[in-house]
Amino acid sequence: MCCFDPEKYAKQKSDIENIRAFSELLDKNLFTYHFQPIVSSSTGEIVAYEALMRTKGNIALNPLQILNCAKNFGRLYDIEKATLKNTLKYLSKHQLDFENRRLYINSISSHALDDKDFYAIVNDYGELLEKVVIEMTEQTEISEDDLDRIRVRLEKNNMSLAIDDYGTGYSNTSNLLRYDPEVVKIDRSLISGIDQNPKAQKIVSKMVEYFHSSGYTALAEGVETSEELKTMIYFGVDLIQGYYVSKPKPVLIHDISENIREEIVAYSIEAGDKDKKVFHAEDNDVIDLAEMYKKRYSDIFLGTGTFTLSGKAEDDCAVPLSVTIGNGVDCVIHLKNAWLTIYEDLPIIKLGTGSRVRIVCSGEDRIDGRGIYVPEGSSLELVGSGELYIRSESQDCYAIGTDSKQPCGRITVAMTGVLDITANGDKCVGIGGGGCKDGIVIAGGDIAVNCSGDRCVGIGSIDGDADVTISNCGCRLKLAAGMSVGIGAVKGSADISISDYNMSCELSGNNLTAVGVMSNGTGRICILDGRLNISMKGRTLNCVGTRDGELDCELKNTVFKLYCEGGSVSGVGDKTGKGDVTAQSCQFDVMFLTGDGWWLGSPNGTLSVVDCKKDIKINK
Repeated sequence: MCCFDPEKYAKQKSDIENIRAFSELLDKNLFTYHFQPIVSSSTGEIVAYEALMRTKGNIALNPLQILNCAKNFGRLYDIEKATLKNTLKYLSKHQLDFENRRLYINSISSHALDDKDFYAIVNDYGELLEKVVIEMTEQTEISEDDLDRIRVRLEKNNMSLAIDDYGTGYSNTSNLLRYDPEVVKIDRSLISGIDQNPKAQKIVSKMVEYFHSSGYTALAEGVETSEELKTMIYFGVDLIQGYYVSKPKPVLIHDISENIREEIVAYSIEAGDKDKKVFHAEDNDVIDLAEMYKKRYSDIFLGTGTFTLSGKAEDDCAVPLSVTIGNGVDCVIHLKNAWLTIYEDLPIIKLGTGSRVRIVCSGEDRIDGRGIYVPEGSSLELVGSGELYIRSESQDCYAIGTDSKQPCGRITVAMTGVLDITANGDKCVGIGGGGCKDGIVIAGGDIAVNCSGDRCVGIGSIDGDADVTISNCGCRLKLAAGMSVGIGAVKGSADISISDYNMSCELSGNNLTAVGVMSNGTGRICILDGRLNISMKGRTLNCVGTRDGELDCELKNTVFKLYCEGGSVSGVGDKTGKGDVTAQSCQFDVMFLTGDGWWLGSPNGTLSVVDCKKDIKINK
């Protein structure tokens, strides 16, 4: 007895419909094509398109179904022939759109056209073949004779060859050497989530390095996120293709999205020189920087683990190397008499998003360049008994943290040794960034911060709120700028706590604030158990506090020595605002040379002074 199986019947019916659709597709040439841009990783400009098979009318078959049917019915040759003829016909009709651009055409290399069919195409399209890149999508080996025939055809007609899906199947190093292509397309399976995968990063960076050393162009295909885009550009690929950049379309677009193009350019500038050689360190590696330099490495990549960086170049100078820490990793870096620099406007040490990094300094360590990049969401802890000297100079400059355009992550300095910072730029931050709401903690060490430029912040935020805690340290700040803040923020809110300290602030320029917020500030300042020397020369000066704001100040067991020369001087509090000021068991030695001076409190706030000593001299 035979039973009716509805699932089997439905499958057989679907198979029959697919066979009919496939036959109609080939016999009536109902192919159409979508075109996906391939762009430069430096400029974001479209340099080529890949022609991707689609169907017209009611033919509901995807490319994989079409190829499976063609394989089952022995018609792969017909697919190859139709693909070449159709795409070249399109190229011929749109020649102006392909000026300085190329067309990638997928080819089934084991079913290459015979001489009659191929040279008929040559006769029809001639010099247009120079615009063509034949993309090998073969999943089976081809014979040497067939490969030689393909090579001869490509060479005679100035066509190029690309290997697709490198890193999977037959697209391996052996076939790479056999085919000797111009372009190698790195498979999507290696790129997916690469920003979060240190192992894939190591593999792909080595691939790109090998491609370039062998004279191949590296193309990243299947890029679907901004993070993947950034990572592949950093690894030095030459070309980018993927849905994030631009999806396949039935028409040729002349430019990709302006936002994406600008993003590519920004990542390219950040990555710097594409001729990179990246060393991927393993846990517990001891890295001799001089050896890295001899071996021509340009970058060191660190994942989760503990690493030691030591040494300098043989001629007693800095080693030009950058250090990149992966996203989301926990990392300990020991610096032992290390001296690093970089020639581009890039950070020397760059923390990945969400990373947690501890740097242990011993001996005399130096960083000459843009400093240590600590993005929002990451954290850096500096410890050790050594001496760390950071020299940073650029238009938008920072030594530890970020530039003025973005907030920094959490920064902790708990050294027993020396941290000496010099930063110069139009906009300049010693420790901090565009904002520092994650917190800056200085909990030990001998700290010196020197900044110069148009707008400077020693420790804190240049364009956002500031959260700063300083204790158990000596700290010297020296700033020379048109507008500068020693500790705190240029604008916004500040939460500043200083205790058990010995601090000096020397500022010169126009609008200056030693501790607090430049203007319209809110929040709180607490200064306990220490000595604060402030010396300022400028036009509008605030020693501790803000102007036109509501910033409360709590002072206890502190010796203040304030010396100011300027047009308008505010001592502790807010000369024109309403913040509350409390001073207990403090000593004030004040000398102001000014035509408009205010030394303590706020006109619209409360003032409490208990057991304080005062020596106030204004214009004396």
